[in-house]
Amino acid sequence: MTFPRISLVGGLILSIYLTSIIYLFDKSLYGDSLRSGAMLSSPSSKFLNSFTAASSLLNVMSHSGVVLGALNDTYVISILVGVGFDVMTRILQLIWWIDITWSSLHLEALSREVIDKTKLHNTAGFLAVLTTIYIYHMIIHLRALRLNTSLERLNKVLTGALNNLRGIPGDKFQDHVFAYTDLGGHLLPLGLSVVLLKRQHEVWAAFRALVFLITLSYMALSRIPFNKHETYPRIGKGVEGEITCSCSACERRTKRKSNDSSFTFNIHDGICHLWLYSFDDLSTNLFEVTAATRGVATLAVA
Repeated sequence: MTFPRISLVGGLILSIYLTSIIYLFDKSLYGDSLRSGAMLSSPSSKFLNSFTAASSLLNVMSHSGVVLGALNDTYVISILVGVGFDVMTRILQLIWWIDITWSSLHLEALSREVIDKTKLHNTAGFLAVLTTIYIYHMIIHLRALRLNTSLERLNKVLTGALNNLRGIPGDKFQDHVFAYTDLGGHLLPLGLSVVLLKRQHEVWAAFRALVFLITLSYMALSRIPFNKHETYPRIGKGVEGEITCSCSACERRTKRKSNDSSFTFNIHDGICHLWLYSFDDLSTNLFEVTAATRGVATLAVA
């Protein structure tokens, strides 16, 4: 598989999404606020703009690496790190959008006696699209973080990740719709926050925020102990359908919590060896476990 890999379906999805959202933004009260400078009026705008730009840049880089084929396969821990950081970025972006909405729309509304209905419709349309995409991505991300709930959910998460890594759109293009709108969802805040920082002459603030986020991430992840001499872990299915694992980290957590564990990741027990599998290897392992489970169920029925 060559790099860069350009997906026509993914490129079309990204183009339609960005074209639509940028058009609605430009023709709405947000666009007027950006042109008039009202969007810069918030006292916290420099801080929020810098961290929004830095976190969005990191997400754009990681998402671009996936959709352009830079990663044919990667470790499952990228779900924990990448999706976890994506969720935190989304929360930051939500605060940023609320701040922008209050400062810009409030001042724009006060400065006008009459607001054109088309502007209001475009503003409502922009907010509707933004909110829908935000909720959609947050639901998928939170489900991915809870991949150990069942073998079926783990299989779905792995299949979606492998499809995007290999450039496969997925059933009804749903995997590409998620991946490319997720990328577009970070490109818009990145572009807008950089524009605002340039007008504030504070582009270097984004660089400082970027260094801070990278340093903070490294310090947090380095506290999690790795199991250097790990035996081959056995993935299984618990009584209630949850995933179980026999690696040393999960066994420590099982003894500490008195319930079956898998995909452990904390400073007390360490990191589950399943996080250190590649997507392809874990998918193969999961297929074997699922086949064995079905075989046992068939024998029980017989």
